[in-house]
Amino acid sequence: MNLELSINNTIEWRPDGSIEKSSWVFRPIVQWTLIKDLHLHIYIEPNTDTHIYSLNTLLSWNFRPKSWIYLALNEVRDNKNGNMQTKERIFILKVKNLFFM
Repeated sequence: MNLELSINNTIEWRPDGSIEKSSWVFRPIVQWTLIKDLHLHIYIEPNTDTHIYSLNTLLSWNFRPKSWIYLALNEVRDNKNGNMQTKERIFILKVKNLFFM
């Protein structure tokens, strides 16, 4: 298991050179090897300034050399009104296969 924390600061400037807005975005990341060649990645990106929260999960399986199956879920929630409404939810399945070695 691997735990990671990424912190970014975004600054928006006005044309006169003064700062209009400064936002801090934290991204905790968990990467877990469930068994050999089967990996789970989860990261959350809360933005407390815009009240937009993202959850991203990726399950990947290396079933043969250079061949993968990916299953991903990306979800974005909006908490501007205090009720965490879902804005977007995307499921993705991808198969990458090397036919000749």
